[in-house]
Amino acid sequence: MIPKRPLLTLSTPSLTRLAITASAAATLLLASCTSTPDSPAEATQALTTEQSAAQNNNAILAKLATRAWVDLMDSQDNCERPFDYFPGGGMLSTYCHLMEFATFDQVETIWGKPIFLKGPHQNGQLSHDSKTSFGHYDPDFVRGIANWAIPAAQNEAFKQATHNTYLNGLQPLARTYWATYQKLKANPDYWKAQQAEVNEHLKGAGMPDYYYEKYFVFMNPEFIDNRDAPIEYFYDRGFDGNFDGNVVKSAVGFWIRRGIDGTAEDFAQGLSQLLEVYDPTFLDDHTPSSDPAPPA
Repeated sequence: MIPKRPLLTLSTPSLTRLAITASAAATLLLASCTSTPDSPAEATQALTTEQSAAQNNNAILAKLATRAWVDLMDSQDNCERPFDYFPGGGMLSTYCHLMEFATFDQVETIWGKPIFLKGPHQNGQLSHDSKTSFGHYDPDFVRGIANWAIPAAQNEAFKQATHNTYLNGLQPLARTYWATYQKLKANPDYWKAQQAEVNEHLKGAGMPDYYYEKYFVFMNPEFIDNRDAPIEYFYDRGFDGNFDGNVVKSAVGFWIRRGIDGTAEDFAQGLSQLLEVYDPTFLDDHTPSSDPAPPA
């Protein structure tokens, strides 16, 4: 049993210093491209400085992730909402609990640059209400998540100690996101069509209210061939396919947006690493031996 750690408090000055450290490394590289060429030794020093800053930032994020894995099931909802659906809710419900260990703006400051390349999430604040845009992730951030967010990948004892956190807090969400990703990947024409439809709405009047409700029964085996059928059609035909439709519709929306911003495969790779550590049998049973590539 791993004892609870005291809260790692990051003051505003400390976070600012971390951001300055990352910015300084980037400045060194920029200077090497715009001024007189450095000697090999100077170029090596600049690269080493950048790598050191990245390693330090990852180490801080890993400490936050470690504490989250230990204490997540005892955390509180930090979004001041009338209902707390964790651990049975979707990604937002989980994030509202993860905020107890690190908020979005803290992670962004530690990482050293914006997590989103464009979209409504600005100045360290997440915006979930925009109907005309969504956050486009920086692929570099997505590719690096698994390096610090899954400490059990390098620590068998920690894996055993946090198995219940995965089982009781994250397994339904992880499995749903993997299953929906695999179904979209197995139906690339449909996935691409949904991306095009979302883009058309964003360019026009914006996303319609309750747009993603139509994916509630997405995991029903008959959904792709009967996508335009009313929900009543699925009542006696397996309905939600033994998945929580409320989480499924959010997951499908997530993967459609990730298809648009180009990070679907990167997120899937990180998710597969999580499943490989904590849920390998599920991963093997729900991963085709040869997968079609996600739509461009």
